[in-house]
Amino acid sequence: MESLGQYLKGLREEQHLTLEEVNRELKLSEEQITAIENNQLSKLGDYGFARATVYTYSRYLGADEKITFNLFDGLMPSRTQNSFKPHAPIKEKKGFDFRQFYLDYNHHHYCHYLERNYLDEL
Repeated sequence: MESLGQYLKGLREEQHLTLEEVNRELKLSEEQITAIENNQLSKLGDYGFARATVYTYSRYLGADEKITFNLFDGLMPSRTQNSFKPHAPIKEKKGFDFRQFYLDYNHHHYCHYLERNYLDEL
């Protein structure tokens, strides 16, 4: 069986499409298209980005989705997918807390209002 790159390159050549035409239509660089057609998917980036790029290219060419992703999974299995790790721990926001100020301010003035108007009645 042919590889993913051969399959997609064959479809592109059958339709007489040049790399420049694909580049113009899909906004994929010629390097990205060449990487796909040479089965160098790791040059595209992480698993998700590579899969999305191949998906876009294969849809444009009218490729069979099942065949495309069976071949894709052979080249770049899902176990290569990185789990999400934030670059830095999430920090508390620094600065003035307007919400808390508003609550404190209103509570303070409400207490003074009660003291002035209702203290004598208690």
